[in-house]
Amino acid sequence: MKPSVQKIITKLSKNQVELAAEKIELAIVDDIAKILTTGQESMGILKTIEERQQRLDQQTIENVVQVVKKADSEAQKLQRSIDKVEKIPSKIANILDKAEKAARELGVAPSSIKFYKEADKLYTDLESGIKQVNSFTYTDLGRFVK
Repeated sequence: MKPSVQKIITKLSKNQVELAAEKIELAIVDDIAKILTTGQESMGILKTIEERQQRLDQQTIENVVQVVKKADSEAQKLQRSIDKVEKIPSKIANILDKAEKAARELGVAPSSIKFYKEADKLYTDLESGIKQVNSFTYTDLGRFVK
């Protein structure tokens, strides 16, 4: 018995559909394999990024701590200098008081004593300068941080 042409065509078309389905399935498997490779590479990149972010953060903290320690040390040195200078106006005032007392005893104006005016002006200038440096406020660095 000879198969009819119709039966042969039907059988061939079933085989073609099965082959086409297998071809599509193979293409999807290839796509999945490629995306897995890309995804795994991306995970590696993310891991590297995270490690670098952590190193950067740690380095930043270390740098800030170092800068703050240096700034504190410098501020302490400045304060010691201020402390020394703050003693000078009272010494000038004591000498000016003695000069005024001596001038009264002699019946002359204290300003007639040599260097009295300069010392009196220096006293005023020092008091003003000390007040200025003591009112100084260091910049709040918070505004520089986003």
